[in-house]
Amino acid sequence: MSETATPIRQKVTTACIGCQVRRIRCTGVAPCDGCERQNRVCEFVEPIKKRGPQKNYKQRVSEQIELIEKTLIKLQHRIEKHKQRKRRRGSSIDMESLHSRQSKSIVHRYKDN
Repeated sequence: MSETATPIRQKVTTACIGCQVRRIRCTGVAPCDGCERQNRVCEFVEPIKKRGPQKNYKQRVSEQIELIEKTLIKLQHRIEKHKQRKRRRGSSIDMESLHSRQSKSIVHRYKDN
């Protein structure tokens, strides 16, 4: 028994318009065998974009998260510096007298109402 090599047909995702109309197999290259045999124009429709997340979606999201984290760290450092400056300026104020002034103003507000 002699074995003849049969070519393996590649699966084509989208057939040309002519093969779709005639419902025959398409080779997927222009001009395809079916259109060439029938002397027809072989035209392919642009493939529809695939749905779902893009290929580099996970990488872009992780880069964005990294950027946000860096920004948050910078903001935390700025807030800490601001608090330290505020403490240095406010150290001359007597906190006890400040607290008593606030409590007196609260008492005055309640008496007025």
